[in-house]
Amino acid sequence: MSMLAFSPGDKLSVRFIQRAVALSTAMLLLLHGANAKSLSEATAQTARGIISFTGTVRINGQSALAGQTLFANSLVVTLAHSGSLIALSNLAKLNLSENTGATVDSSKRSLSVTLWEGRIVSSVPAGVLADFTTADLSIKTDATEPVVFKIETTECGGTDIFVSTGHLETRRAGQLLTIRAGEAFSTAARSAAKQPGQPALSRKRTAGLFVGIGAALAVMLAVALGNNDEDQENPGDVGGCIIVPSPGAPNGCS
Repeated sequence: MSMLAFSPGDKLSVRFIQRAVALSTAMLLLLHGANAKSLSEATAQTARGIISFTGTVRINGQSALAGQTLFANSLVVTLAHSGSLIALSNLAKLNLSENTGATVDSSKRSLSVTLWEGRIVSSVPAGVLADFTTADLSIKTDATEPVVFKIETTECGGTDIFVSTGHLETRRAGQLLTIRAGEAFSTAARSAAKQPGQPALSRKRTAGLFVGIGAALAVMLAVALGNNDEDQENPGDVGGCIIVPSPGAPNGCS
């Protein structure tokens, strides 16, 4: 049986290799720990909150999971007979009713929501600046006090707001309005009202308008009576037509 013998130079080389391997292993462990810490910090920075829900809810087009983490600029859509509660990391809460779509983003001191359609009840704590946007309205809080409010918007019905706690500011077409606790606001009501700068009709113009309407009604009545006489003479003749809108026709919403 032969035995391996090392010269003093060979023994020095072995010790050098062992130390090099040990140093490389330590460096790999340190790098792995640093990468894990960086990944954890990145996840904490991008995570915005947690969502819970009933029914069917989609986040960025994908079916949501119970307790799912919400990240930046997430599009949340609740379907019929569904609802969701979003608890954000800055302690703000959003309660989305059924048939609601909203894009949500937040940070430690801010909250940004675009409500495409539907209804949201929002609770925003003091210290958080909230910015909500609908198709026809911009809504902001000033972060000096907690605010609880409801926003509902539809494609044709405008935007309705009710504030139960605190106050907020709305902006529409360059006009600012402050809404306080217990007050409500509707863009549909504003659009139906007389707009600023719109001149009122004078008495002469109003009288002329009524005379014109009366004359038009008289002509329509005469035509109707004449058609009625013709119908009695020709009972089998059914006049008029029914216009059926095509499926692709617009719904008239502006």
